[in-house]
Amino acid sequence: MTIYGLLGVTHGWGRLVTVMSAHGAAAVRAHIDAGGDVAVVAGEGGLTQYHARRAGALDRLIARYGIIVLSNDAWEAKKAELGDAIRR
Repeated sequence: MTIYGLLGVTHGWGRLVTVMSAHGAAAVRAHIDAGGDVAVVAGEGGLTQYHARRAGALDRLIARYGIIVLSNDAWEAKKAELGDAIRR
């Protein structure tokens, strides 16, 4: 499964990564075991975010699952390319 990510920050300046895949949000959540160092934030019909609870947690998650981190422009292009499939 190819998973794409966009790095960001929470309101409290914590790190997060939002993810998407052609397989859909539910499939990504089923595939990724976030463990205790990462909080999963997911809503109905939205993309899933993984919030770091400890330093280095996102880097480990990204490496473990081979998440391809994109720039903002590349993220928007990939999201348009994948269409509605990313939200199911």
